[in-house]
Amino acid sequence: MTQLPFVKMQGAGNDYIFLDGFRSALPADPGILARDISDRHTGVGSDGLVTIERPTDDDCDAVMRMWNADGSQGLMCGNALRCVALRLHTHQSFERVRIRTATRVVTVITLQVAKDGQCGQFSADLGTATPATTLVCPRSEFPLLSSRDDLPQQLTLHSLSVGNPHAVVFTDHATDALVQDFGAAIARWSRFPEGTNVEWVETVNNLHLRVRVWERGSGETLACGSGACAVVAAGVQLGQLPVNQDVTVELPGGTLQVRQEPNERLQLRGPATVVFEGSWPLRAQKPRDQSAMP
Repeated sequence: MTQLPFVKMQGAGNDYIFLDGFRSALPADPGILARDISDRHTGVGSDGLVTIERPTDDDCDAVMRMWNADGSQGLMCGNALRCVALRLHTHQSFERVRIRTATRVVTVITLQVAKDGQCGQFSADLGTATPATTLVCPRSEFPLLSSRDDLPQQLTLHSLSVGNPHAVVFTDHATDALVQDFGAAIARWSRFPEGTNVEWVETVNNLHLRVRVWERGSGETLACGSGACAVVAAGVQLGQLPVNQDVTVELPGGTLQVRQEPNERLQLRGPATVVFEGSWPLRAQKPRDQSAMP
């Protein structure tokens, strides 16, 4: 039985299983593997699966692909990008690495790494956000929620993309019912045919936000790097947050720093940590030799 080596890493509590395609062959269908290995009862347990792959052209140093815990393929993950940078720093000595995602190339800079290579701080340039579209989302759109008196009758959403879709909601109190029930419904709302991530934002002040996230394909996670960037971008566009100042985004799993520069580029700063390394038995899949890819 083939044993597939992996490393589990996390950024601010957002944890993924990483497969290093520079060092070993990759499975033929990572989506199937993502469901199995991400299960927190019968697998390793994670918010999803990420592959680190060799580049096919010279516009990047590595390619990152990701799958959510339900096996659906994702487009962008700010926390996983920092973890990929940690892996490439410790195994290939990259101080600055260009990582291609499904939608854009992101440059990640190493700020600090522990001597044992097990953790570090990184800054990622996630590029620009699209202009936010404001939508009114009535509770009546969702039959299972229509009679829920513990939920507001309608919400104002700010929809935008930072390489993946987000719906940002500013609220006085991000309750479990809002995040887990209304959030799950919005993530699958017909206005978002491909689904969306949903961020619930409590404003402490204009340099400090508290955020909870419902991620499409994974449910509530302890942190979301692209979501933190989407929240700051929406806040800047609405005139609620300043430009060119670090905004502290406090999430259940940790704290990230986001700054929108005058040129509208979003800078995400935060930790990446190795949890452990191991191997996973591949029973039904044949490894995909990346060196043979076109």
